[in-house]
Amino acid sequence: MAEIIYLDKNNVNIVIEKVCNALRESSVIITPTDTVYGFLAPYGNQLLENRIREIKIRDEKPFIYLIDSVDAMIKNSLTDIPEQILKTLPVPVTFIVESSLSFLEDRSIALRYPADGFL
Repeated sequence: MAEIIYLDKNNVNIVIEKVCNALRESSVIITPTDTVYGFLAPYGNQLLENRIREIKIRDEKPFIYLIDSVDAMIKNSLTDIPEQILKTLPVPVTFIVESSLSFLEDRSIALRYPADGFL
């Protein structure tokens, strides 16, 4: 059953706990991001990725991966990203890079570092 949760400064920890529990139970999370609404799933969770594709009626087009730091951008990318670009993060830009994630069939990946700390 769907649950709508409103995030505010007074319930951040409760919302984080509910989201983490839902993801552990393989539930789909829908949340606003810095530009659009997005579906959330942990890296490599094929069950949730398939469920999201089913909900969105989406083909095999790759997903955008949200990251939480410049270090995550560097860790997940084999592409050398110039320091002057890394210094601008977070910004509402998606980077298409060569992935260091071994579970991906396609070696390219879309990484986005949103300014919203919750994401």
